[in-house]
Amino acid sequence: MSQLISCAAFAGTPNSSDIYRVVSKSAYAALGKQRADIAYPNEFVAQAITDFVSGVGSEDDKIIPLGDDVYFMSGCRLNSCTEKGAVIVDMRSERLLAAGLRHFHCSDNLPEGRLTLEEEQNKRVSCDSPGTFSAYLFRLSKAGSDPSEAAQLAQLRTWAERVGYHSEEIKVINVTGSAYATNQAKR
Repeated sequence: MSQLISCAAFAGTPNSSDIYRVVSKSAYAALGKQRADIAYPNEFVAQAITDFVSGVGSEDDKIIPLGDDVYFMSGCRLNSCTEKGAVIVDMRSERLLAAGLRHFHCSDNLPEGRLTLEEEQNKRVSCDSPGTFSAYLFRLSKAGSDPSEAAQLAQLRTWAERVGYHSEEIKVINVTGSAYATNQAKR
């Protein structure tokens, strides 16, 4: 049985596996079963975030320290590096602070619900081009934004401009501290 070790115990910059573990736990804890049309129609947002930083697509995909145990990491979806992701994590508290996805807003041509066999066989998925930048900011309280959110969004926008996109959507996810910690402990 493997044991998870807190990243706070590491000296220097954490590796991508350390950050990926925090992203995976935090994304599912914060987003639960929220869905959106991202790489697939009606995809789990948490799954998309973890998938989009699972591969390293270029030498630009690296870990950048932002200060106070906060790190930026970018990557791409394995075997589909036109779909890219970036995350900002606090390794001390092991929380995902923000995530950005460059995706193609894929959706199907059928209404939600049960499909007939013929509808399922004829289902078509279409994706936008040249791409959408979706940013997710994880706010610990409903009291309002804190100054670091603007800096995190600016960091994600700078990354998104480098990888290219046509439109953007910004989403603030309000997460209560105790629920976030409780959900993380369950994973």
